[in-house]
Amino acid sequence: MNYLEKITLLYKNPKEFIIRFNKYFHWIVLDKLYFLFTVLLFTFFPNFIHIFFSGVLIKKKDRWKKGTPENEWIFNEKPKQIYGEINIVCRGSSLNKYLNKINKDLPTFFVNFDRKSLNKIPEIQKIPYIGITADINIENKLLKSGLSPIITLVGGYIDNNNVKWDKYNSIIDKKIQLSNEILKKIGLIKSKKITHFKEYGDDKRLYIGSAVTAIFFLGNHSKKINIYGWDHYLDDEVEKLGYFQALYNMAFKAPSGPWDKRFKFVFAEAIWNWFYASRLEGDKKYKVFSNLSNISRQRNILKKINRIFLNT
Repeated sequence: MNYLEKITLLYKNPKEFIIRFNKYFHWIVLDKLYFLFTVLLFTFFPNFIHIFFSGVLIKKKDRWKKGTPENEWIFNEKPKQIYGEINIVCRGSSLNKYLNKINKDLPTFFVNFDRKSLNKIPEIQKIPYIGITADINIENKLLKSGLSPIITLVGGYIDNNNVKWDKYNSIIDKKIQLSNEILKKIGLIKSKKITHFKEYGDDKRLYIGSAVTAIFFLGNHSKKINIYGWDHYLDDEVEKLGYFQALYNMAFKAPSGPWDKRFKFVFAEAIWNWFYASRLEGDKKYKVFSNLSNISRQRNILKKINRIFLNT
């Protein structure tokens, strides 16, 4: 629909015009004001940011003492170490910079990679494809583009000290072209159900994202993990960004729009990604090759993020 058609809705379909106007007004105006307010709150009172990000960030009472990141996830069945060393490939722009470091002989898991994303980088098309996502809608998109197999991670939430897992009907795809050895190892993963140990939301869930969930799901099944392209939409190395520039990147670099993810969800997801990227920096098991690799240099921001999640 072009701009003229949108304007003519004012008299042709006033109800539709109001709906569209409201969507654009929230995206163009209110989200920017919300961002300015969030910057002030995050800068001076990070302990209270959860009040305005209800459901997507944890509540104050749910903060925990810093421990091992892998232990902050709940599985339907206790995971066993299946893989030795693996690669996890995300879609960040830094992936091109680290292509020569990827050992193509290792099992490689592509996070939310569709056919279009693969076609942009011919060098990775030769790697046997194993997709992984924590979003059922993305799973359908990947399968429709002719890619398989796809590991779809199923979430859940804690209710009265028990986890209620989401319902999920597995989609069987017959176009799988992998070695029997890799297929066998995928089959050894008994359960693909995983949730955060502070996830208490039924209708509203913590907005963590597929990358973080996939990293810790596979991390609990592997001995060593190499992570590539985990930029969370940063188009430059994190240590090169100033304080306000970094916050702006966290808020607006992810795909968004009047009909897409709104600021609240985009910013919350960025906070989760920065939080866990900082926890993995320097870890001997996890090696991160991305624009988030030197995230510890953003000490000021990380100090405030830690106050959102941890009892310090």
